[in-house]
Amino acid sequence: MASEITKEFIGKIEVLISKKDDQALLNLLSEEHPADIAEIIDDLDLKDATYLFKLLDSELSAEALLEIDEDDLSIFDIERVILNGEIIERQKDEERSEWKYLVRGRSIDGHQVIVVVKLGPNDKMIIITVFKDE
Repeated sequence: MASEITKEFIGKIEVLISKKDDQALLNLLSEEHPADIAEIIDDLDLKDATYLFKLLDSELSAEALLEIDEDDLSIFDIERVILNGEIIERQKDEERSEWKYLVRGRSIDGHQVIVVVKLGPNDKMIIITVFKDE
């Protein structure tokens, strides 16, 4: 059963992250809707959000893979943007009731890059698309 996203719930998550109790953390989040997990990530500080991002599985969409190739980017560039970048916009897809996030950061070679992500049904981060923002 999904939990209400309260300060106490966020506190529980922060404690599990500080203890690096990955299994308990995944168990706690297993019932949460991807939109709720996105809200949780948004409520965490950068260090804890980064830890949670790394813990969750990620997937690349076909479009993202094409963009990576066309823009001469690597998976390491995308990882750097997601882990070190800033969420610049949150958009709701009214038709699907899903949130997607635009994350802007720098690639390894210093290019400004935007990665568009959402959380999928299995709590996996899905990279929708990637592009250079120059």
